[in-house]
Amino acid sequence: MHLGAASCFLASATETSLFAIRSSLSSWILYGRQTAAGLSMA
Repeated sequence: MHLGAASCFLASATETSLFAIRSSLSSWILYGRQTAAGLSMA
């Protein structure tokens, strides 16, 4: 495998995984806020 292609692939894979982690984190935070709001209302 060419070194440039490997580093390009690694960069895109890292970017994709970072985006996935960030989106899942934000959805968990949103879910936690909704749950906390529902608990405080009860």
